[in-house]
Amino acid sequence: MNRNTINKMIDCSDDFIDGEPFELIRDDIIGITRKDWICGTEYYNRLQLIALFEIVDLGDCGCLDDDDDGEYPISVQAALMVHPKFFSKIYVDDFIEECALKDGKYPAWEALYDAYAYGGGVPVNMESVSSSKKCDVDSKVNEDPNFGTYRRFKTMDDADKYIREVHCHNISAVMGLIGFYLDRGVNRIGTTGWDVIYHMTEGRELFKPAFDRLKGSE
Repeated sequence: MNRNTINKMIDCSDDFIDGEPFELIRDDIIGITRKDWICGTEYYNRLQLIALFEIVDLGDCGCLDDDDDGEYPISVQAALMVHPKFFSKIYVDDFIEECALKDGKYPAWEALYDAYAYGGGVPVNMESVSSSKKCDVDSKVNEDPNFGTYRRFKTMDDADKYIREVHCHNISAVMGLIGFYLDRGVNRIGTTGWDVIYHMTEGRELFKPAFDRLKGSE
């Protein structure tokens, strides 16, 4: 069965511009999407995806470890979301802000922001993407045995520039291998990117599939 229907409650009249970076409500969350960045399920064969990059000052939120370089406290967290027009009603009901509704409609920008703030998306390590794209900002690349390679910046402005000039370019490579990235686990119990996609579009329980797979492997 393939229904390819959209959530009519979501107002897409002021939609995201194809291929252009945008600030999602706040200036520290930058997004980008293209109509051909898609994945497919048995219910939807063309789910449009959106990449979000959030700039986080780890010093301000008290998340710097003792062995972190305090001169580079800025981190960029990347996540993939489904376009809000494909959000299921069950999923939206979990986070909807009634005050955001306009004439009974949920503006796509508000719905995307609320969904991301509520549960995040499919995390992506952008340092896993090899590219010749360069950016002249001061950053530092680190290796962690548990989390792999990650990059830190000195300032929020440096991170913003790097996102727009490098990440927004390199994310196309991720979208070209989207099945590979969604097959990956996103937590220690084995929840996959696909589980997150089904949670957003079908309202399925987020963690149950991973627990079911664990039980089946016993």
